[in-house]
Amino acid sequence: MKKTKSLLLLILILIISSCTLYCNGNRGSVNPVKNSSLSRHSFVKIYKTIHLEVCNPENPKECIKKRMGSSGSGFIVKNDSDGAYIITAAHVCDDTDIESYIAIMPNVKIEKRSFYVADIYDNKFDSAILNYDSKIDVCMAYTYGLYKPAVKISSTAPRPGDFVFNLAAPLGIFASNMVPIMHGIYSGEMEDMAIYSVPAAGGSSGSGVFNAHGELVGLIHSVFVRFNNLSLSPTYDQLVDFIYANNNKNKVIEKKLINIINLL
Repeated sequence: MKKTKSLLLLILILIISSCTLYCNGNRGSVNPVKNSSLSRHSFVKIYKTIHLEVCNPENPKECIKKRMGSSGSGFIVKNDSDGAYIITAAHVCDDTDIESYIAIMPNVKIEKRSFYVADIYDNKFDSAILNYDSKIDVCMAYTYGLYKPAVKISSTAPRPGDFVFNLAAPLGIFASNMVPIMHGIYSGEMEDMAIYSVPAAGGSSGSGVFNAHGELVGLIHSVFVRFNNLSLSPTYDQLVDFIYANNNKNKVIEKKLINIINLL
């Protein structure tokens, strides 16, 4: 009888231990859906358009209008009374390569540029670039009139093996109140970049990487061409240092020029 009671007690202890490990170690802290509410509303999709005038080399007065466009992802890192500070990838903001290419084409000229964001409900807002660092591929922009919560930044760097999730619009996939949520594992650093086993594609650039508590730890700026389940990010320290160095920067934009875009 004593042996039976001892066996039952041992089984009960094992069941309680297993439940504690599962409920507190995984289910309670690593459920991306449960922890993604703030991050979803901090997400923005970024649109960049360059409007061109292309003229016939043989007849300069014969011209047509063209436009080039691309999209990326981003997220809000700070709010103030006028709007929100946005973080995305530097190559989403930087037009240097395009401008260099157009400069050698005498029959093509840039008429104007459009840089705007859409919030989680697909409301469009004109934006302006404040600063970017091409070395770590991070950009800070500002959007007047955008009032959505900012992400919470983790106070600690991720450790290899940590669960993470990512909010992005790969290949432009995005709709009102719907943003794809991916997940993966932090793998460590390589060549001064952080590596995450998170799938990505064009349009994921600038998207945030969050830990199990929904706190920002990284930003996807590129992906391995032949293996798009491994994404590259600035290191935690690089990203956080850039954010804190630029989110108090004086806004160099005339407020009257920044208005909500009314798409007709």
